Amino acid sequence: MRFSKAVTVVAIAAMAVPSTAMASSPGSGPTLSGSIESTQGGANNTTTQYKIEYVDSVFGPVSCAGVHKSGKNWPGNGRDSFACTSTTGNPLPGVTPGEVLIIAPGEWESDYFALLRPAQFPPRNTQPFNLTVSSDGMSFSASALYF
Repeated sequence: MRFSKAVTVVAIAAMAVPSTAMASSPGSGPTLSGSIESTQGGANNTTTQYKIEYVDSVFGPVSCAGVHKSGKNWPGNGRDSFACTSTTGNPLPGVTPGEVLIIAPGEWESDYFALLRPAQFPPRNTQPFNLTVSSDGMSFSASALYF
């Protein structure tokens, strides 16, 4: 998952992150390495598991795993539940262990959609959601609903 604009940070010690650090370039997109596996569920729902590795413009090199759900129970463009881990052996840069980032609509891009259409790499709008950094600062996780 990638930030496409600045995010609002809520933590015990609030920190400022420049908006240029949060920007990514959807037109050129990063080099992605990943996989997708879909299964059809009941009630016209589809569950897709995905894995991807890349260098995030904010968090650096990460490996992410997620589940994308779409269909009757997930209107619009579906929902991603995901976790990403630093692949450097060091904590994620620019965040504090246990920190919660509030992600506003238009500030996030889906790895699931990037894997499906890497040449286009369109940003997908989300409902606001919280991204939580792990207690050791090595990973983050969240669920995002796309419209």
